[in-house]
Amino acid sequence: MGSRVVPTDSKAARLLLANITNDDSRYREPTDADVEKLSLDTAQQAVLSQMSVGALEICAVGDFDPEEFERLLLRFIGSIPSRALPEEAPGAFTLPATASCAPATVTIEDNASRAVLLAGRQVNFNRWVSLDRPDERVLQAYREIVLLSKMINNILYREVREKKSLAYAVSFELSLPQYSDKGMYVLSCSPPDSGKLEACLEACLDVLRNLRELCTEDELQRAQRPILKGLEASMHRNGFWLGQMSNLQDDFSPHSFACTHGISEAYSSVTLHGIRQVVGLLDFTDLVIVHGKTTKITPSRSSVACSSAGCETGEVPSKRLKTAHNSG
Repeated sequence: MGSRVVPTDSKAARLLLANITNDDSRYREPTDADVEKLSLDTAQQAVLSQMSVGALEICAVGDFDPEEFERLLLRFIGSIPSRALPEEAPGAFTLPATASCAPATVTIEDNASRAVLLAGRQVNFNRWVSLDRPDERVLQAYREIVLLSKMINNILYREVREKKSLAYAVSFELSLPQYSDKGMYVLSCSPPDSGKLEACLEACLDVLRNLRELCTEDELQRAQRPILKGLEASMHRNGFWLGQMSNLQDDFSPHSFACTHGISEAYSSVTLHGIRQVVGLLDFTDLVIVHGKTTKITPSRSSVACSSAGCETGEVPSKRLKTAHNSG
């Protein structure tokens, strides 16, 4: 496999992810060299060593013959060698604390002049926010997070792109894994040129710092409408229900069959008070920042340079809590 030319935004995203996660290999994409080292035997061993037939959960949605499905299931899944179940079910793994918030610059050669700004940090919760609450409340908190993320994107688009014309595109993404004790968020924007990187960053941060005041009832309704419309369409698709059924037998997940009912009603019932509570969980200080810039094509190779500025980040105590960001 030959080397690939990585676009500026993709290369910047990889560097940001590495910095946020302290280069945790579980969060980064494999390199070409990593893939070339793999063999069928090592890949098979890696999968089977983590697979316990007695702990498998298989979900199926669609028009099929149950008897034929069971026959094929026994034929393929039944051929997996049995192994003892672990004494304790695996819990959340701990994401290492960010080692440094030193701003970094990624440079890549290109014919066009482009720039990208990425900023992000870890958050001290994951998809399930907290397991100390009843199942339905946990799921409702996740829905509040989904709506808040939509609201942030709407506000950033209006304030940074439409009003100030500081970016062609701007987005905010919360990545909340199920089995990590922490998640992360990433702010991404594409200013028209590298000269507007700092102004674009400051405009985005101004929105995030004043988020509680900017989150209004109108903004909540503006975020709810497309989500409710999307749910209405998704409910006719097998893939949607497959997702709803996943983890129903997992003790580490608050999912239950009751969670598959009243989904639209649950999103409609989210209040501004609940949204503002979720805002309080987000910290917009000590962000890891990466600037991506292009230079004119020359025979030399692209380079990565990091500045020496930094900040201190303490280790956050891990908790038994329940999309790693990958924009590359």
